Order: sequence, then C-alpha cells, then structure tokens
Amino acid sequence: MCYASFEPSWRAPKYAEEEAELLRVVTELGVPMDRLREAFRAGDLVDLPLWMWCSLDNTDSNDTFTLAEAEARAKLYDRDLSRIIQGMSQRATLPAPIILAQGQKRPHLVAGNTRLMACRVLNIRPKVWLMTLEGSGGA
Repeated sequence: MCYASFEPSWRAPKYAEEEAELLRVVTELGVPMDRLREAFRAGDLVDLPLWMWCSLDNTDSNDTFTLAEAEARAKLYDRDLSRIIQGMSQRATLPAPIILAQGQKRPHLVAGNTRLMACRVLNIRPKVWLMTLEGSGGA
C-alpha cells in the first residue's frame, strides 16, 4: 500500500467526545456499558493492521476507493470530508478512530468512519484507538 507524502498526527480520543458513539455500541451490540467504558480506558493507540481494516464492520472505508465516493458517503452522514483532509494535510492532531475487538467476532468501528475513508483515498495507514473485550462481549 502506498502512503501519502504527509502523515497526520493522531491522539487518543476523549471519552466525553465519543460518548454518544459508545452508547450506540451498547445498544447495537449489547455490550454492557461498564465493560465498554473499561475497554475504552484500557485502549491503545496502534497502527491499524491491514487485515483488521479489511474485515472491519460498520465502516464505508472498506469499499471506498475514490475521493468522489468518499465525499458522497460523508455527505450521507452529514460529515465534512474536506475539513478532515485539510486537517490531515496540515498535520493537525486528530482523534484516532475507535475500534472494538471482541474475541472471534469481526472488529467493529465505533467512531471515525469519515477519518478512515479519508485515509483510504489518501493511501494513509491510520492509527486507531483499539479497545479489546475478552469473551463474547455481550450481556
């Protein structure tokens, strides 16, 4: 995979900024909030493994290959792709996308779909905040 001539700077996401997305995961996946909160706090900022990116659930970045596709999909979610790309090109520090890994289940994108789409079309391998839940992760 080729990478852009610039690399964005990534930071650990802030819980308060991502709380709505985390609550969505509690509802959609049936993960108890206390376990998800603990997984968030114990998370780690890592390079997104390519195998994980290819198998990632809940993202459009797996099959978005052009800027036009990414822009159209970002608009569907009322997101501003150009602002993210501009920030990346100016080396702004961005909150890392959040991924939940649960045993043998497919990894699940919790937050950061537009950031991942931007990375895909710019050929950037992103860093992500990887949360891990042992076992099934359900109630």
